[in-house]
Amino acid sequence: MMKTFLTNLAALAFVTSAATADDDVILDELEIADNLILFRPDVPIGNPSTLAFVGQEQILLIDVNLDNVIPLIVGRISELSEGPVTYVVTSHHHGDHTQGLESLPRSIVAIVPHQQRERLKTSPLTFEESPPLKTSALPALTFSEHLTLHIDDEVIDVFTPPNKASHTDGDAFVYFNKRKILYVGDHYVADKLPLIDLEGGGSVKGYMANLNWITENFSDDTIIVGGHGTFHPKAIRVDSLAKYSAWIKRIERAVSVLESYAAEGLTLGQAIERGLGEEFSDFDVRPHYASGERWTTLLYAHIQRQASAPQ
Repeated sequence: MMKTFLTNLAALAFVTSAATADDDVILDELEIADNLILFRPDVPIGNPSTLAFVGQEQILLIDVNLDNVIPLIVGRISELSEGPVTYVVTSHHHGDHTQGLESLPRSIVAIVPHQQRERLKTSPLTFEESPPLKTSALPALTFSEHLTLHIDDEVIDVFTPPNKASHTDGDAFVYFNKRKILYVGDHYVADKLPLIDLEGGGSVKGYMANLNWITENFSDDTIIVGGHGTFHPKAIRVDSLAKYSAWIKRIERAVSVLESYAAEGLTLGQAIERGLGEEFSDFDVRPHYASGERWTTLLYAHIQRQASAPQ
């Protein structure tokens, strides 16, 4: 039976709770709609999101964070509901979104696209030399393009983007139809430059096309939840489709800067020296995921190849 929530839904209440002394993790939370809670840890690796839909008898987690964070999230959820965590969806294979799978009971049904499971089987989980996800923690249920979950009054669509090579080649989005909330994983990094995992099957062109597909196929009142939001101690937040669209335009302009350098024939070193320009100086303010220099280093050769490929 559902317990009374401790935060104010209408006010999108901001709650901070300290974790165990051993881990020294601060866990921020925001109820963005009825029964839908966004969690943001403050950890050295960044601020990976976890979204929880807390139904009367079933609970869905989207992205299960790091192994030292997920017990705190599950503990917090247990204060709100007596129901068990039933389902998990992970937006892509990176460890800051999937490592928690190793800490969760095997009775929970983890759901991912086919290709994401293949990446989880073989890709380093948390750093370059680390092993992949434990075999015992691999998701039990995979899909090709789309499936639907029904929990309480909500219809929840889990689907892959139209361009399969995007942030990775195994991305998943989750849409709450009645609440008009779309979780896009690392297809949104609030106020920062996004990383694109080219070695993990990602593509700059596919990523940008999928961002625009979202703006063209969801209504203006859709709320966008990204895999990484603001950093603590800034207030945790979600954003409107309009704000998301403005971020996309900035990323498009940043990509176009690198494309212009490629068209000029600049080397990577020359592109880094020239930089992205004053318009994007705020992207270099710490904390961030990628400085302009790192972002250029990661993407420039890929953009050069795209520029020279036959149309």
